[in-house]
Amino acid sequence: HRLGEHYTPDWLVERIVEQVPPGAVTADPACGDGRFLVALLARGHDPAALWGADLNPLAVVMARLNVWLAAGRPAQPPPVRIAWVDFLLGPDPGLPPAGWSVGNPPWVTWRNLSDGYRRAVAAKMASSRLHHTKGWAARVSAGQADLAHLFVHEAVERAAPGGRLAFVLPRSTFKAAVGPGTWFGGVATSGRPYRFAEVWDRLGAEPFAGVRPAAVVGFVHVDRPHAFPVRWTELNRHRP
Repeated sequence: HRLGEHYTPDWLVERIVEQVPPGAVTADPACGDGRFLVALLARGHDPAALWGADLNPLAVVMARLNVWLAAGRPAQPPPVRIAWVDFLLGPDPGLPPAGWSVGNPPWVTWRNLSDGYRRAVAAKMASSRLHHTKGWAARVSAGQADLAHLFVHEAVERAAPGGRLAFVLPRSTFKAAVGPGTWFGGVATSGRPYRFAEVWDRLGAEPFAGVRPAAVVGFVHVDRPHAFPVRWTELNRHRP
């Protein structure tokens, strides 16, 4: 709960990676046990063009193991880079900008972070365009801000030119007091434009048992000006 880890069911992973064309560098910056990377490998993506990152060292070990197993247990580890690093706050691991970023960033609200991490996240958010309230309003609304806001913003900032994002997000992030106003403004802190092109909602049976917020999948186009309306699609888990 404290790390906001809710691992994505395989059927939803498959539906997301189906949208990713081969060829571009593709990343999962909160890769968990590596299931998005494994699904990309299964669809024939170049291992050397894939990378992942996670701040949980056990998850990194599991991701490396699962990628190795998916590659057929080769004598040499496959060239999928999986870094033990905090994508939001950690040092830059030197990973290449991604043409596509996929995955399920951490679901955890600001008020549930540890004191030290909360201060670090607050400083990061204060230096970004996501911080747009002051005084009493900021103190009240910050408790509802989700790391997913900052995660999407950072992925936009680090994307390759014309990059795209496909992230599983809590639906509540589109309603919280901090973040959505500037999310939908479609401009990152550096001035880089982006737009939410589509949202998958009503994901069949809710994919995360025991997790209160409902899930959506948000598709973001980087270096494209934002425009309304955003296409809102009900995803049917079971295909005809």
